Amino acid sequence: MKKILMIFVGIIFLFWGYVIYSLDNISSIIIKPQTIEINKWETVSSLIVKLRLDANPTIYKIWVKLNYWDFHLQVWKYEVKENTNFNELFSNVLSKTTWTDVTITILPWWNIFDIDSYLAEKWISKEWELIKFSDKINLIPAKSDTKSKEFLDSYPFLLGAKSLEWFLYPDTYNIDPKRDLEKTIWVFLDQFKKKIYSDYNWSKNDFYKTLILASIVEKEERDTTNQPIVAWILKNRLTNWIALWADITICYSYKKAYSECNPEFIGQNIHKKSEYNTRAQIWLTPTPISNISDATFNSTLNNSSTSYLYYLHDSEWNIHYATSLDEHVANKQKYLK
Repeated sequence: MKKILMIFVGIIFLFWGYVIYSLDNISSIIIKPQTIEINKWETVSSLIVKLRLDANPTIYKIWVKLNYWDFHLQVWKYEVKENTNFNELFSNVLSKTTWTDVTITILPWWNIFDIDSYLAEKWISKEWELIKFSDKINLIPAKSDTKSKEFLDSYPFLLGAKSLEWFLYPDTYNIDPKRDLEKTIWVFLDQFKKKIYSDYNWSKNDFYKTLILASIVEKEERDTTNQPIVAWILKNRLTNWIALWADITICYSYKKAYSECNPEFIGQNIHKKSEYNTRAQIWLTPTPISNISDATFNSTLNNSSTSYLYYLHDSEWNIHYATSLDEHVANKQKYLK
């Protein structure tokens, strides 16, 4: 028994000797000169792979905990110079950066898929993370937990909404990349509440329908002079039980960013039924299809009253109106050939 105990103690001493030796080796490892780029979701543990070092990952983690237990790896590009060892890497190279806000600009005609890609490029979130968060919005009213109630109390315009589309207000922001995505979304929603929602006292149903229609107007007509007329035409068509035929809406059901929504894709899918195909139904899409500018929102809200029911754009994007289908067909033959 005594012999077994001595063997066991000997093994422990050998193990700790190996650990101490290995820890000393890590401290003295010389890193090749290089530029390393750290992404938001990467941790200290990923450094050993990123630097392509032949070191035991477990020993490396122990070394970090013993020497830099409170170290936080920041998103940045770092220059590793010649003859840099691990101690210098942590004490000098990786600790010199100060975390600064990232300036981002969300554009009016983007949809949520454009914004998701943009935030991922800026390291604010992971790709598709915004979409997943948005998909949960329509589940909030069904929940009775305190967090959901507080969320709706802060952003009452989300009650009944099926996604975050157009509530991510188009503007320029300074965002702390350390904050989680939900807190970043709060910044966008606060701006929407301040710039749009606070000025209107409507029923939630009317408000959301106006957002949907305004988003279609945004994609159909960029000229603010024409937008009030286009908004009226679209409203008038719905009143007269005529499908909107706003083909730009088709891409949304395929979760396409508008950079991917080209005439070829629309042509391939124009006859496929979906809740976002406004040729196949005589009502609005279930959600907005893009962000919009304040000008477009106001144009939709204060639309002009006309007798027009149809419009089209020629090759130079000039708009041509018609009061009847026959007149619209004549415009097609005149301006689209």
